[in-house]
Amino acid sequence: MKKHDLQISPIRLFADDIKMYRVVNNLRDALIFQSYLDSISSWCDNSQLSINVDKCCVIHLGKTNDNFLYCLNGCKLPSPDLIKDLGVYIDSSLTYSKHIDIICAKARARCALFLKTFISRNPFTMKLFFTSYVRPLLEFSSPVWNPISKSDINKLESVQRYFTNRIPTCTYLPYNCRLKNLGLDSLEKRRTVADLVCLFSIISGSLNTFLHPHLLFDNPSTTRSHNLRLTTPLFNLSASQQNFISRTAPVWNKLPITILAASSKFIFRKRLSYVLADPISQPV
Repeated sequence: MKKHDLQISPIRLFADDIKMYRVVNNLRDALIFQSYLDSISSWCDNSQLSINVDKCCVIHLGKTNDNFLYCLNGCKLPSPDLIKDLGVYIDSSLTYSKHIDIICAKARARCALFLKTFISRNPFTMKLFFTSYVRPLLEFSSPVWNPISKSDINKLESVQRYFTNRIPTCTYLPYNCRLKNLGLDSLEKRRTVADLVCLFSIISGSLNTFLHPHLLFDNPSTTRSHNLRLTTPLFNLSASQQNFISRTAPVWNKLPITILAASSKFIFRKRLSYVLADPISQPV
């Protein structure tokens, strides 16, 4: 097995899945990446483990990527434009629009299945069905892909709009009134809460995620807000603003210190849900 002098391992493991990554700017980088693949193959052979090459692929990120070809066990690895990794669909542009299209289609199909199969239109039953079997489809791993574009936000929200409009006591009511009557938050607010809870877990150390040097704190100030303010990254492209820190830092910096000083993730989420305004369900 070849040894590599790496400050940060390019390999990530989860159960029986393995991911490997590297910035490839030229042929030399591509050859080094291929040597990583050869090392994995050699280690598996020595450990009498077999790799299912049919389930392996390479995704090239970036518009200027040279899209070098790679192989594993003598087989060329395919390079699709869309892959599924731990339940999240990832495309080469990292926009996650395809992922949102797919989960919205699945959620709508599940709504249609209820309306077609069940006779009952009891509001409690319908709300319970939506929150238990539909909403999780629309929220799984949302801190990874939470959109900032209005079209994607509205696409996700339209599923809850559609189903709540089919509840007899809510039919023809404005959407914000439906949410208030049912005791529901908009999906947009719930994703924002999930983002902030994830950030709280990272900062408090309860979530083992490495974001250095991207997660930086502003210099302490005696005149502006609290001393846990985060530095918001600066990007030229609007699409780059979708990254996790750019989304969460502005909201995090506006939170009162009483919320940020929560002793646990549960308490933080509870306080945040009360204080954070819902951009959709507010009275018109």
